[in-house]
Amino acid sequence: MSAEPAAAAETLHSPEAYLAEIRRLCEADDPRAAGELAAEAHRRFPSDDRLLHWAYVLQPVMAWVASSGSELDRRFAVESDLRRRIAAEHPGEWVALLRDRLLAHGADRLQVLRAAHDAEPGEWPTLLRLPN
Repeated sequence: MSAEPAAAAETLHSPEAYLAEIRRLCEADDPRAAGELAAEAHRRFPSDDRLLHWAYVLQPVMAWVASSGSELDRRFAVESDLRRRIAAEHPGEWVALLRDRLLAHGADRLQVLRAAHDAEPGEWPTLLRLPN
């Protein structure tokens, strides 16, 4: 994190103060610092859904090349199979999948994300909306 956001973080004592600083960093076109601050804010205030949202949205983008038979390839295959199996049961709903488990589902994306986070703290499940 750059010196300016780190210094600012020392003075942030409420979710609202963190949200204002995260927005300022986004508007200043510094998504890396905003993401680091959002992750810190979520650790300090884990029950605040707004901070959970920003921590999820601003997490670093990760891309992998999944070679056939790799752990990532197996996870993708398992989650794709699960998605196909539950699609008819939850049309139009948001679902949170983690490997072979449906962690949460519902109409509200943030409630699904919160339920998934509560079920598996520290994990970032696959979050998607199923077609109608």
